[in-house]
Amino acid sequence: MNDKAGAAKAGQSQTIFLGIVLAVGLPAFAIVRLIETYGGGVAALTVGAVVGCGALVLWGQRLRRVAYLRAKYGDAELVGKIVAGRAWIGQDAEQLRDMLGNPVQITRRERGGKAQEVWHYLPYKTYFRLRVTLEDGLVVECGQKA
Repeated sequence: MNDKAGAAKAGQSQTIFLGIVLAVGLPAFAIVRLIETYGGGVAALTVGAVVGCGALVLWGQRLRRVAYLRAKYGDAELVGKIVAGRAWIGQDAEQLRDMLGNPVQITRRERGGKAQEVWHYLPYKTYFRLRVTLEDGLVVECGQKA
C-alpha cells in the first residue's frame, strides 16, 4: 500500500471513529446530564418521548409509502409483496424499482440470444450482495450473498 492510500485509509478510519463518538457519545452525555439535573424519572420520560416520536415518524413514512403504492398498483397483494422487499420471478422492472430503489449498477449482457440486464444492489467490498437479472423488463433470476 502506498503512502497516499495509507493516509486516506487512516483519515477514513478517523472519520468513522468521530462519527461513532458523536452518534453514541452526545446522546449518552445528554442522558447523563438529564439524570444529574432532574433525576432518573424525567430522563427516562425524555428518552421515551424521543424514541416514541422517532417511531411515529417512521410509522407515518411507511403508511404514506403503502398508500402511494396502493394508489399506483391498486392490488393489495402486490403492494404487500413490494413492501416485504423480496424480489420474485416475473416481477417487472418498475415494481422492482419501487421495492428496492435504483440499482447501484446495471450490467447489460447477451445470454442465450436474449438481452439481459443485471441490477446490482447492496455493494460490499469487491462484490454486490444482491443481483437481480431481468429479461424483457421482467425478473428471471435473483441471487443474494450473505
